[in-house]
Formats: sequence, C-alpha cells, structure tokens
Amino acid sequence: MACIKALDKAIAYNCEVGATGLRELYLVNVADIDTMTVSAANSITALTLKSGAKSVPVDIVKNGVKVTEALKATDVSNGLDQSLTIVLYNKSANGTLILDALMNGRFMAAVSYRDLSASRVMLGTMCGLEVSDIQTDSSANGGFTTITLKTPDDAKGEKRTLLDTPAWTTIVNAKLT
Repeated sequence: MACIKALDKAIAYNCEVGATGLRELYLVNVADIDTMTVSAANSITALTLKSGAKSVPVDIVKNGVKVTEALKATDVSNGLDQSLTIVLYNKSANGTLILDALMNGRFMAAVSYRDLSASRVMLGTMCGLEVSDIQTDSSANGGFTTITLKTPDDAKGEKRTLLDTPAWTTIVNAKLT
C-alpha cells in the first residue's frame, strides 16, 4: 500500500484564461547530466552538464510538439506517465540521424509553456524518456514523422518536477547552434 500524503494546499480557482502549447523545449541526454539538485519542493535548483555536453533545442512549429501526463498507478506508489510527442519535419539525411538518436537514447526534456504564469518543468527527471512510438505516413501530416518519447513502461512513474531559473539557464546556454 502506498504511503498516505497529506494535502496541505488549497485548490483555488485561477481566473486567468491560460495559453496552451509550449514556448521552448530542450532535450538533454540523461548520460550528459553530471549533477542535479532537486529540492524538497520537487524543483531542480541546480544542474551541471558534463564537459562538452549540449542540450538539443526543438523548434516549436504550430502544434508539432505536445506534452501529456497521465496517472501511472502501481502496487507500490502512484506516479506520472509523461509523454512528449515531436513532429520531425526533416526528411533529409539529418532527419534520419536525428530519428536514430531518438530511437536509441534516453532523455530529459526541459519545457517552458506559452502560459507565462506556468512554471518550467523537466520531464523524465527520475526515469528518463525513451521512444515508445514512431509513425510516418506519406499520405498524412505532410509525410512527416511523429515520435513519442515517454516514461518507460517498466518504471514506477515520474513526479512533476519544476525547473528553477539557474538550472534552466544552464540548459539554454548549452544548446546546440
């Protein structure tokens, strides 16, 4: 049986309309993270990348990138099944290399939402994100490839982990150009 956790925050209505979608997204290879400090409030306060490591910026075009979270219930505890869907608009040789790297890697994703009041989050903090689906249809979606990275099926699930400004800045400053 899972431990019972007391709810100690009010669930209040926020009358702001809210914006949907993502503003910025960076993928980080899990193997490239040297150190990471996560506070008791479940926020990454500091992050150091290994020497020479780079974050991978992902262009946000229309609705070409989507984040979803769903309950992942287990006998031990509950977690989140995090999913990141990316449309790969590149049909050239570079697109093939990108697809291969995504198929065979484990990633974390630093996400900034369009809603300016939303906190930045890091997906895959505990378990990483791995490829779960790849689809290309020459007759639909412009013939582009849709790739889904998600919490591994055998993992207990993630916690929603926030990303403080210093950690976010580290990731943005290390981006590929």
